[in-house]
Amino acid sequence: MANAAQQDMLQQNISGNRRRDHLVRQVTWVGLGVNVFLAIFKITAGIIGASQALVADGVHSVSDMASDLMILVGARFWSKPPDSCHPHGHQRLETVVAFVIGILLVMTALGMLINAGQNLLVENPRPGGIAVMAASASLAMKEILYHYTIRKSRRIRSLALQANAWHHRTDAMSSIPVLMAIIAVRLRPEWGFLDPIAAIAVVFFIIYAGYRIVKPSIQKLIDAGASPETISKIRQVIKSVPGVNNTHHIRTRYISDSRLSVDLHIQVDGALTVHEGHAIGHDVRKKLVDAFPDIIDVVVHVEPDAAF
Repeated sequence: MANAAQQDMLQQNISGNRRRDHLVRQVTWVGLGVNVFLAIFKITAGIIGASQALVADGVHSVSDMASDLMILVGARFWSKPPDSCHPHGHQRLETVVAFVIGILLVMTALGMLINAGQNLLVENPRPGGIAVMAASASLAMKEILYHYTIRKSRRIRSLALQANAWHHRTDAMSSIPVLMAIIAVRLRPEWGFLDPIAAIAVVFFIIYAGYRIVKPSIQKLIDAGASPETISKIRQVIKSVPGVNNTHHIRTRYISDSRLSVDLHIQVDGALTVHEGHAIGHDVRKKLVDAFPDIIDVVVHVEPDAAF
């Protein structure tokens, strides 16, 4: 009976993962299409319109394309069901992809910083009108894409999708100083130095986004557990199960960005039969899974009450 319940739980997890990963790929394909268009448009407009900041912003869109491709490829692997070599599944690959996206952002930013610093030492030409149009289009399109992606990521609690959403947001935010610099230099050509300064401003937006992505990814990769508040709620649920006298040694760890594995001990009346104690453990498992959608695996150790 317990094995049947565990099989049902496994099948539900597999079905849920498939729906979740289908949505991840769907959202990412939309982002990839927008990023391809904006990367070509901004780099071309930056070259024609003589704006180093806009070219740098276009390179940022190229890095967005790279992160889209990583998610599309990665989702094909982390959506695989558990097997003998990976009994907990492959979902941690999603966290790895998010981490790589964050590192990619930081590396892109450092390269842009060097390039912008070099451009501060040379005379910069007056940007053309096409540069204004490209920066304005980028700001509007990427902000819309950010809201679309972040809403979906929160719905399914996907760290990789959230990382990509922040990638879109930094592209949108970076277009603001670029647009302001282009307009300023067009009005006052002697302010040409503002263009590489705007490119440097873009760099700091990107580094901040990379930090926002890398920090939680590292926490999950080193087996960070649930918060003390979540542990307290888990303990309350366990104690609410009839037959449980006490609980201890509650250990949790994130298998992926939002999938939690729980290992715990419960104490029951020592006079109970093995079958009765096992049934109580099964009730604890079921109640936790029902109460916490993030919990996908529960291991319950049944012990006789110390007072027995």
